Order: sequence, then C-alpha cells, then structure tokens
Amino acid sequence: MKLNPIALIIGALVLIGVGVGGGFFLSNALFAGSGESDETVTAPTLDPNAIPTLSYSQLQAENERLTGQVAALSTQVATVSSQAQTRNLPEVEATDIPKPEEPVTAEPVPTEVASVPSERLLFRILQEESEVRFNIYEELNGAPFTVVGTTNQVAGDIVVDFANPNTSQVGEIVIDLRTLRTDNGNRDNAIRGRILQSSTDAYQFARFVPTDVSGLPTTPVAVGDTITFTVTGDLTLVETTNPVTFQMTLTVESDSRLVGSGVAQILYPDYNLRIPSVPFVANVANEVDLFIDFVATKVDA
Repeated sequence: MKLNPIALIIGALVLIGVGVGGGFFLSNALFAGSGESDETVTAPTLDPNAIPTLSYSQLQAENERLTGQVAALSTQVATVSSQAQTRNLPEVEATDIPKPEEPVTAEPVPTEVASVPSERLLFRILQEESEVRFNIYEELNGAPFTVVGTTNQVAGDIVVDFANPNTSQVGEIVIDLRTLRTDNGNRDNAIRGRILQSSTDAYQFARFVPTDVSGLPTTPVAVGDTITFTVTGDLTLVETTNPVTFQMTLTVESDSRLVGSGVAQILYPDYNLRIPSVPFVANVANEVDLFIDFVATKVDA
C-alpha cells in the first residue's frame, strides 16, 4: 500500500503535539502531589489580656482622640470654674446685710465616651463559613477568561474592643495554598507543582503578617454597625515577602459574630513566580486580585 507523505507529516505533527501537551500535564501531576492537606491550617493565637501593641496609624488616631478629649475637658473645667467664681461674688451694696456664702455645686461634666464597657474579646476565623480566593486574567483558546482559585483553609485571630475599636488587633493570617482549587484539575496541578510549589512542605502556606491598621473608628461600635478600614502587612509566597494593603469591610453581626471581607492586588512577578507556557493559554496578566470573605466568632475564655 502506498502511503501519502502529506498524511504522514500531518499525523506526525499531531502525535508530537499530543506528546508535548501530555508530557506537560503528566509532569505537572508528578510534581503536584495529591493536593490534599495533611494538617488543619492554624495561625498564631492572639492574647486579648495582653497589653495591645498598636500600629503607627492606631497610635496617631489614639493620640488625636485623647488630645480632643483633654481639650474638651479643659474647656468644660474652665467653664465650671468661671461659673463658680461668678456665684461667689458678693453684691456691692452699702445697705445690704452680709449674707453667708452659698455652697457652690459644680455642674456634672459630660464626656464624649459612651457607657460601653471596655473589654478586649478574642474572635477566630470560622473556616466553614470563610473563603480566600484569587482572580487572574488570561486568554484561553483565544477568548478572555478569568481564572478563579478558592479555598476555605484560612486561619487567623482578631481582638476587638467594642468600646475602643481603635485599639483592636488583627493577627497573622495563614492560608493553606495546597488546597486551592480552580475549574481545571490540570491548572491546579500546575499551581501546586510549578507556580506556588505548595506541594512542597516548605511552601505549603501563605502568610500575611499585619504591620499597620488604619481607619478604625475612635468611638464605640455596636451590633449592626459596619466599618471600613485598611490593613497593611507582609505577604509571603514561596520565598518572597512584599507589603500588601487590604481594603476591609467589617460588620458586627452580633456580640459574638463578625462578618468581613477584604480585597487587595499584587503583581505575581514581584514574588518571583513563573507561570509556565501552556497550550491554548496566552496573555496572562501580571495583576492578581486577592479576596477574603470571612466569619469570625468569639472564643470563650
């Protein structure tokens, strides 16, 4: 039988393409591991009874709050003192019989601090109702596509003082990168085995260590209140650490339950991450959007 040389060439190209693609995905699978975590993600515990360590922005806000209170109290004391002096002045009349001085009762000095007991409470992220995810843009088969990776394996503590919310603290946030999932198993293997290298024990976890909290209110918050603020910290991926700022929203759903969310953006080349060339994928953006949606519940002493 006579073979068509053109058909042979086409067939060889197809086989080579399948071989290259198959080899790439097989290599990813070998490096990626099972993707199952062998431990529950945990984070360092905050101590609500310890003296709070305030960030620079918190110290500035607290200083402004106390300075305002001192100025207001000084004005009120001066007013009361002036009233007392006025009441003690004798009437200047020659025919008047001297009268005993009337006792002066100082008027109560109002303060701006609401009658909310100051107590530092420990809250802990509830993994069953929380999620961390990333979004990154790419072109898949020539069409725009946004890759979304998610996991609920996130841990962290928050210490809240409802009477003095500006002294609240956010602890280290730890994420198990090994449990990230997208819509494609081959992509997941590439993330674990080649990009984030989370299949390796040394790089299994991403860590965000807060260094500054700004925008927290300086007046008491109550159940039902929603506040916005920013948290800046050091985010470590693989062997690189960079500062990242999250824009946060937090709602006090009850005295034992907080519901919050945060968003930030990083550039993956800043972390020395390399996205391998993959068939049918092009124009992967440098920007990666990071999100956290969490529920934190009060830890009973």
